[in-house]
Amino acid sequence: MATVPGLGLARTRRRHPVRLAGVTSDERRQARAVSFGAVADAYERGRPPYPPEAIDWLLPAAAARVLDLGAGTGKLTCQLG
Repeated sequence: MATVPGLGLARTRRRHPVRLAGVTSDERRQARAVSFGAVADAYERGRPPYPPEAIDWLLPAAAARVLDLGAGTGKLTCQLG
């Protein structure tokens, strides 16, 4: 274990990821991409929408186009349309 300088906190070194024989990086990427799918609907239902007042404050009244650069879940993007 190493110590974080100045904090005295112990830190373990990261181990190299396990390589699965016969599994391509595309297959691993696809598995990660769909891993949230099992709980995505519950997450969508449980997460409240953004307040309309916040969107009104954020966007100029005459905005014709908007770029939602950090669109993770798409929740804000849906409210912009």
